[in-house]
Amino acid sequence: MSPDNRPCYYRNGNEAKTNAPCTSENHTSCCDSKDICLTNGLCVNIGHQPYVLSRGSCTNPAWDEGCPQYCTDVNPTGGSSMINLDYRGGVATYCCGTPVSNGSNVVCPDGSDGFRIPSGDAIHGRALMTNVSFTSPTPSPSADASASCHQTAIGAGVGVPLGLIALATTAWAVFERRRRRPQSPSEVQPQVIHVPTPVVMDNGFYGETHKPPVELPHGQPVAEIMSRER
Repeated sequence: MSPDNRPCYYRNGNEAKTNAPCTSENHTSCCDSKDICLTNGLCVNIGHQPYVLSRGSCTNPAWDEGCPQYCTDVNPTGGSSMINLDYRGGVATYCCGTPVSNGSNVVCPDGSDGFRIPSGDAIHGRALMTNVSFTSPTPSPSADASASCHQTAIGAGVGVPLGLIALATTAWAVFERRRRRPQSPSEVQPQVIHVPTPVVMDNGFYGETHKPPVELPHGQPVAEIMSRER
């Protein structure tokens, strides 16, 4: 951006030779070349201490349209510092110049309670930030490849343990299912029962001179049986 060489003027009409316009508007606020322009028409002095907010100059010699309307009656031959007086509930109040004590309270030099100003953002490319600009960085292919590899490594590092856990869980479930399932008849192993073989005794058990016991015939007297055996 080419420098804006339009003249700037203080409140009394004198030219502010070290000031530069803060915008491209026809009438706009001006700040010193070592200050930062704000969108609310004020300046932030960081060129020397004290580092303060201030009212600078304007491209309009009449100081009406486009000019900051703060502290216009204070130091009309130059800029005017604006010092914070109080900050409560997120609201800040300022004074034209340094606050003073009136014995019990701190007030502005003119005895007032101060005033508020709207919030402002820094203006790039103006005053101190004339050669400052911001662009979105374009990632290089190597950076993209590195990011991709990093993401792949993370995915693998997470996926492998999860896969092993899933495999182990499945194997355990199959084992438990088989262990608890009732066995089918084909799977039941037959049990062998050993039954002792009965002893069968034939006639030879009684010897050659003995006969096996026989039932006595019914209806015969005992004496008859005995006489026959004699």
